[in-house]
Formats: sequence, C-alpha cells, structure tokens
Amino acid sequence: MENLPIINESGGSGELTCDDCGACCMAIGHPQFYRNSNDPLWEKVPEDLKQQVSEHIDGLTDIDMGEPCIWLNQETMQCKHYEYRPQMCRDFEIGNPHCHRMREERGITPG
Repeated sequence: MENLPIINESGGSGELTCDDCGACCMAIGHPQFYRNSNDPLWEKVPEDLKQQVSEHIDGLTDIDMGEPCIWLNQETMQCKHYEYRPQMCRDFEIGNPHCHRMREERGITPG
C-alpha cells in the first residue's frame, strides 16, 4: 500500500498524514458499503471479504457499536483491504475538522 497524501487545511504540503493514525477507523466497526444497492465499489470486493463484512453487520449488537473497523490492522494502523475501501473512506479528507477531532480524542499527534 502506498502512503496517503500529505495535506493541511490550506491544501499545501504539511506534516499531517494517515500513516500510523487510523483514528477515522477506530469507531466505525466495518467498511461502510451499501450492500443492497448497486454500489460499484461493493461489486468489486472479493466474495470472501463481502461475506466477512456481511456476517459482521448481521451479527452486530449495541455492544459492538464504536468498535474499530474489521478491516483495520491495529498493529500497522492501515487498512487491510485499502484497494477495496468504500466511497466514504475514499472521500474522507485528511486534515478536515472531523479528522482533527478524532485524532485529538485518541491522542494522535501529527507527524
């Protein structure tokens, strides 16, 4: 997996990267796909990974809410299946206010 881009609020180069972070993945539980629609990204996911996500979602309870994404490698803090990530993950902007808030809540500093 290649490193994600370095971005700051002004759009220029900075020190904020996704490397060793994972804050946005720490409470999402599972990749946020639209399983019952014509989600083109979901269609590209291999069947074994679709089954993993579906079984996780179908077995969720209130206790499970707020858990790390099942695709997050918690040792490397990187997505195990980055090439198949859903649109929500692709659209998340590094350095946006939500990014900063999640990093702050988890004690993750830039760099």
